[in-house]
Amino acid sequence: MVLSLNHGKGVNALCQALVAQLSQCLSDIYADNSLRVLIMRSTVSGVFCAGADLKERAFMADPEIEAFVAKLKSIADGIADIPVPTIVAMDGAAIGGGLEFALAADIRVVSDNVKLGLSETKLAIIPGAGI
Repeated sequence: MVLSLNHGKGVNALCQALVAQLSQCLSDIYADNSLRVLIMRSTVSGVFCAGADLKERAFMADPEIEAFVAKLKSIADGIADIPVPTIVAMDGAAIGGGLEFALAADIRVVSDNVKLGLSETKLAIIPGAGI
């Protein structure tokens, strides 16, 4: 199975809508007994996932942010626990939560133009999904 990220206007930024879709996809993946391998990729040129949508997050109240970060952690944990080999194909940037999702997979395959980063480390804080 191939899971493609395609939220191009937001460079696959992890907004509430994309996070809800990823959560639903994980539920579907766990229900699929015929699954033998999962490949995650992006259909957006030059980016795998740019991490949290900070523009959307700026308008969230603290309880909403806590719930959102908990959902990101749940997705990262869900990726790590998928019972079949999980491969992430990255071409371009994988930042913050996008990199954490990739780190949760079993195998990462990257192009020669990939850029990886956990911007939280500049602020001396633990990345949101905890990976």
